Amino acid sequence: MNFLKGLVVSLLGLLLFFSLSIFGDTLMLKQTLLNPDFVVSQVDRLDIPSLAEELLSEQIAIEIPQEVPQGEELVTEVLSNTVADLEPWMKQQAGVLIYAGYDYFQGRSQSLNLVVSLEPVKDSLRDNLERAVSEALPPELSGASPEMIEQFINEAYQEATRDIPETFELNENLWGTDVQTILEQ
Repeated sequence: MNFLKGLVVSLLGLLLFFSLSIFGDTLMLKQTLLNPDFVVSQVDRLDIPSLAEELLSEQIAIEIPQEVPQGEELVTEVLSNTVADLEPWMKQQAGVLIYAGYDYFQGRSQSLNLVVSLEPVKDSLRDNLERAVSEALPPELSGASPEMIEQFINEAYQEATRDIPETFELNENLWGTDVQTILEQ
C-alpha cells in the first residue's frame, strides 16, 4: 500500500513539474511575444535614426555622382534630419501596424489591410532639403538667383522622391498563397 501511495505521489509530482514548466512558458509568451503592447514598447525602444542611417548610408554613396562635391554630406544631412523628424511618426505607424497584425492573426479582423500615407515623409524630406541647401549653399549654386536655387531644390526633391509611392499598403496579398494558407491554419 505504501508503495502504491509513493508511486501516485511521485507521478503527481512529475505531472505538476511538467505542468508548471509548460504553463510558465505559455504565460511568458502571452506576456511578451503574444502581447501587442509588449511588442509596441520594444519597437519604441529601438534607435530608429541609427538603424535608418546605417541602412541608407550604402545607398547614398552609390546614387550620388562623383562630380558633385559635398553631395554625399548634403544627402546624409537631409536624410538624417528627415529620419529624426519622422521618428515619432514611424513609431506610431509601427504601433498601428502591430495592432492591426495582431487583430488579423487572432481572428478579430477578417482581413489585413493597412494603408499608410507617405506624404509626411515627402513633406519632411522637402523641408529638410530646403533647410540644408539654404544653410550651406553648394559651390555650384554660389551667386545663383533664388529661382535657380528653387529649381535646384525642386529637381533634387523630384529625384529623391521618384521612387517613394504616395502610400504604403500592407495586406495579405503581399504574401503568396502558400504563406496565406499556413497563416490561416
